[in-house]
Amino acid sequence: METAEDVSGVLGLCAVLVKDQKDVGSTPQHPGANLTQQGPGQIGRVTRTNTQSQVNSMAHDLAEEQGWLARMVHLFRSDDLGTQFDLLQVARKILAEGGQRIRYTFPPLITCGIKLARQYKMKEAEVDDWEGKTSSVFKFVHQVISVLYNKVEASDLCLQLFLLAAQVADECGLEELGYEFFVQAFVIYEESISESRAQLQAITAIITALQTSRVFGTDNYDTLITKAALHGSKLLKKPHQATAVFYASHMWWQGEVPGREKDGRPLFRDGKRVLECLQKSLRIASSCIDEVQSVQLYVAALDQYLYYFEQLVEAVTAKYINSLVELITSNIDLIHGTDTHPASSAPPGLLEGIHSPDMIVQHFRNTLLYIQGRKNTPNDDVDEPRPDWEAVDIAGACVKLGLM
Repeated sequence: METAEDVSGVLGLCAVLVKDQKDVGSTPQHPGANLTQQGPGQIGRVTRTNTQSQVNSMAHDLAEEQGWLARMVHLFRSDDLGTQFDLLQVARKILAEGGQRIRYTFPPLITCGIKLARQYKMKEAEVDDWEGKTSSVFKFVHQVISVLYNKVEASDLCLQLFLLAAQVADECGLEELGYEFFVQAFVIYEESISESRAQLQAITAIITALQTSRVFGTDNYDTLITKAALHGSKLLKKPHQATAVFYASHMWWQGEVPGREKDGRPLFRDGKRVLECLQKSLRIASSCIDEVQSVQLYVAALDQYLYYFEQLVEAVTAKYINSLVELITSNIDLIHGTDTHPASSAPPGLLEGIHSPDMIVQHFRNTLLYIQGRKNTPNDDVDEPRPDWEAVDIAGACVKLGLM
């Protein structure tokens, strides 16, 4: 479908799927909207059970039919980029009448808009006023995500879409738009995400997007990463705080992004701030009541220390690794000597699941084996800088875990 008339005509034929029909008075606007419960007693309980079944069935049917409509959005395409933008605008005007249905139809519209922005970037040399046209596409994306956020309960999805738009704006070199998209992601985080693990996952996604951004000047970047680190340090649960803080350290040590061309801009790196984040995460981990979670956080932090040690961050020296290895070794027996705290079933990291003492010990053992391998690897290129693995002392830990 290559013309605005095609898009309007096809969506007109699918009007029964796009929006509620006025002549069908008994059809609710969304699952369960007009369903009521009966009075008390046995009959009432049976009716409530049936009502929930009906709601689930209606929700499933709505998701299935809107899924087909959402797939159709990807068929609205034209080789001419200006015409493609017109198609998306026509589709948005019609799909916006769908009420709760935009939960399913707006996300593909947004991704098509982001794809169009990338196409403009690829044809930068061929398109007149490509920056102005690309900015118009991003403003369209911003508007659609904002409508989706305000009209339906989809805060997690909208946050991810704002971050995706921010990353593409970064690729296009549009600093002001990228900054605005990150600001909107923070607004959603502050207004609509309250559960502790959901906050951890959201702030980690923001940290990841910021760490890979390259378009920002020093002031804007420092403002955004400081805000992200502050949110991470104020999570409700201590284990989540510690996890977010050592992830936040990566914002102060940018690395090369695989598959992305170098643009000549210097990478933002501050080894002292990296060490501050790592040390703060250890202090938070030490304050956890549950020994299992504390040791698990220590082992996870050790991975971060080793990463920066191999990245030749001057502030992260072998003495910090040695101290942390000694701390883990002295506490490793405690996690076997106490009953598992109920909180241990909710691990401090990003993934759900039970992290048993045996899993933590195995993680530490694998880390020690990795260090051993690095210490035993010969340095074939004497001119290439190499971490001082000889200064890393893991002998006591290896003896305790039977690795020597």
